[in-house]
Amino acid sequence: MGPFRRALFTQWKNGDVFEIYPAIYEGEDQQIYIGPNFDSEADYSSKNANVPKNITVRGITVNGVRPVIKLPATGASNATLGQSLIYIDKSEGITIENLEVISNDTGLGRIGKAGIYINGGKNVTLRNLRIHGFENRSANGIFGTSDNSGTMLIEGVELSGNGGGNGPEHNIYINYSKDDSKFTVKMLGSWSHDARYGHLFKSRAQVNILEGNYFQGSRATKPGEMRESYLVDVPDGGVLTARNNIFVKTASGDNTNGASLAYAAEGSIGRFDTTRPWALTVEHNTFVAFTQYFDNQKHQVYPFLLNAIAPVKAENINVNGNLFVGYCRKKSSLYGSPGYFGEGYMMADFNAIDQSFRPRKPQPSKSGLAPGSLGYQHKQSNVRRRTNAIGARD
Repeated sequence: MGPFRRALFTQWKNGDVFEIYPAIYEGEDQQIYIGPNFDSEADYSSKNANVPKNITVRGITVNGVRPVIKLPATGASNATLGQSLIYIDKSEGITIENLEVISNDTGLGRIGKAGIYINGGKNVTLRNLRIHGFENRSANGIFGTSDNSGTMLIEGVELSGNGGGNGPEHNIYINYSKDDSKFTVKMLGSWSHDARYGHLFKSRAQVNILEGNYFQGSRATKPGEMRESYLVDVPDGGVLTARNNIFVKTASGDNTNGASLAYAAEGSIGRFDTTRPWALTVEHNTFVAFTQYFDNQKHQVYPFLLNAIAPVKAENINVNGNLFVGYCRKKSSLYGSPGYFGEGYMMADFNAIDQSFRPRKPQPSKSGLAPGSLGYQHKQSNVRRRTNAIGARD
């Protein structure tokens, strides 16, 4: 049973690892809740709850098959408060890894906010997951409330088919932290694609770090259909580091947006939170446009919506070494303009890149460290590769 709330009293100890073997866990009592519980009747009476720390829930792969947590055809789980299939409540150091978390294509299974709902977690890790299909319940793939803190690490996660026609919900939506002024969302080596009427990544967290990810937009296939809006949206600004990612934008449909990366787009003079740290780094990414227009009104796609009045000091702005493929070459030096491409960038045609979106003839930029220099490191694909090559490399 582990951290699943099946009885009145605590059934775990801090530091426990719970392993789930391959099966489809679909019933109302097959959903995962991790949160405070009581060790005894006396603790229950005095409301002295035990907060779980350093708990790991790990799916085990057997013959290439791993466990699936699936929304049931009917009903919702009381254990997850009807909000999600995996509910991480007040806790610290929780890790969920190697699971499929999916919706049900048919039936009336109920869900509130998301496939995974995080409410009060400190230093939560989601690793090697696939979260899919919650658009048919107008729900997010991952949702975080304003009660989280520390660092939320999302690593090697695939998100697809989440959001909703009446939304907007998103593949992932994380709120700011009301308790931690440096609350950090770090997304590494992940793939977010095919959201419906939402964003592939949306975060109001104070600090956001995106490295080595693939953000793949999808195409509206009929009039009135809305696919993803922004690929990445950090509407409240703060610290954003986007490095070594691939952004692919298509014709997402009417009432969507044409930018791949939006920063501080909801801010205005007097509304910015100046108590949070502010810095903007967008370097060594590849931005691809498979269409000239993103809607039927022929509004052009553009890579950035960077709010030029955001309270970022000039020395804390670094937009450099990015590769742009398929975009209009009309450029502007104005930070915040749709024609702004930053410094040290490269424009390329499709025949100048390979199927992995790498330029066939790499060019160096003015920033970064060259391979072979003392600062160069390349431990694995989802950590920063310090290179002066323009565009994403791994």
